This record gives sequence, C-alpha cells and structure tokens, in this order.
Amino acid sequence: MRTRVFQSGNSQAVRIPKEIQFERLDVEYEIERQGDVVISAITLAELEYGVRASREDTRQQNRQALDALLELIPPVAFDRPAAAVYAAGRAAAPDRRRDALDRLITSHAKSLNLTLVTNNLEDFRVYPDWTVGSSPRK
Repeated sequence: MRTRVFQSGNSQAVRIPKEIQFERLDVEYEIERQGDVVISAITLAELEYGVRASREDTRQQNRQALDALLELIPPVAFDRPAAAVYAAGRAAAPDRRRDALDRLITSHAKSLNLTLVTNNLEDFRVYPDWTVGSSPRK
C-alpha cells in the first residue's frame, strides 16, 4: 500500500488510507523510522543513461519518472572510502571481468554500511561478506 507525505504548517503529515485508518483519534501514536533509502551515484548514472538512451517518444516520461524518484530517494556520492572497498573487492576476484557496475554499486553500499537491495541477487552472491537483500516484486 502506498501513501503520501505532505506539509501541514510547520509539520509533515502522512495521509493514511481508509483501509488502515486508526480506530481512535483521542490517543497519541508512536512512530518509528525504520531506515533510509539512498541511491548510489553509480546507479543514478545508469538511470540517467537509460533516460538518454530511451526512445524519443518516451524520453520525457522517463525523465519525469526519474526526477520524481530523486525527489524521494537522494543520491549519494561515490567517495574515497567506496573506492577503497571497490579496490579490495576487485583484488579478491581479479579474474571476474564482467559486472563492473555491480561491483561498484556493491562496494558503495558496503562502504556506507548499508544493505544493497536488488531484484538481481544471483549476480551479487559472488561477493562474500557483503550485505545484499532482495526487493519485493510487484
């Protein structure tokens, strides 16, 4: 189920769909943030390429979709610690020439101590000790 966050005065509010509304309005509820989602600059580069390489008749729609995604999920720069993790991972598997972007993305997540979420688990299982989880499919 999806919903929206919106500004209400100086506060943010969450629209709660009717199907899951609270029964009582006269009590306080505690909410807890379960985590943050970010997008690697490497993934963003691939998505930007996808927009540019898309057919002319869908390019504007793809641009709008990517811009909307980036409003919700901030990109994170690939920095020096990420480069160091990448170097160690690449040195551990020097004969593996394919999936260079997967290695960069995985290194980025590991350098930030984050779980990489993907629909493509098999491609990432070759990296031991790197936290990878699957995303739910619709």
